[in-house]
Amino acid sequence: MMNKVFTRGWIKLSIDWGLDGFYNYIEEMEGILNLQLEKLVNEYKEESKNLSEDQAEDFYEYNYADQVNYFKDDFPNILRKSFVTSLYSFIEQQLTSICEQVQIAKQDDSYSRKYNRSGIFNSHKYLTEEVKVDFDTLNETWSKIKKLNKIRNHLVHNGGDTLNKIKDPKSKNDEKNNETLDAFIYYNLAKEDKKYNEFLILENKAHKLKYDIKISSDFCEEILNITREFFDTLTNLLKDHQA
Repeated sequence: MMNKVFTRGWIKLSIDWGLDGFYNYIEEMEGILNLQLEKLVNEYKEESKNLSEDQAEDFYEYNYADQVNYFKDDFPNILRKSFVTSLYSFIEQQLTSICEQVQIAKQDDSYSRKYNRSGIFNSHKYLTEEVKVDFDTLNETWSKIKKLNKIRNHLVHNGGDTLNKIKDPKSKNDEKNNETLDAFIYYNLAKEDKKYNEFLILENKAHKLKYDIKISSDFCEEILNITREFFDTLTNLLKDHQA
């Protein structure tokens, strides 16, 4: 039988505490961004109230447009990227911790000896191959976390705010690129740059289509909910599992 960290729910409680911290971070982060935007809008309204419409428009473009754009788009995107990479690291760490606790319950060294390398896929392999955890009830959330893996890898190793869709992939790298874009599209984080792509088509250069990517607040909350559902199900599966 699994050890007390599972049967008494200690590891689930630890994970829940960690996830609660991420929920609090989202709430505070979005609150600060909204507050700053509101402050800028109120300042602009106050300072432009005696100006004509044309003067007010020029005043906004010269004094406020860049600041508003920064707090509306650029800064939130930076913070949300950081949130995504931090949450993914949390998932990775918690899966490693779960595997270590299972190994203690099994009283062997199979995890340390064969699977103890960083990455969610090694943990998954250990739990399915060695522990025989039935992942059928986890397939939906696990599939979404695998997409998060592709998004995280792009943010960490590339970091750009654009991706290309390769229309006729000829290599593994091309296919990997398209799979990454598909993950962004799945979560509504990628938008086709239609004007630019129309230009490419006219120039007969449309072997690559450009997509703009942007991390949304809705995505941050969605993937956090998915993470909680995944760990709730996994820890419940392990609670009475025969090692």
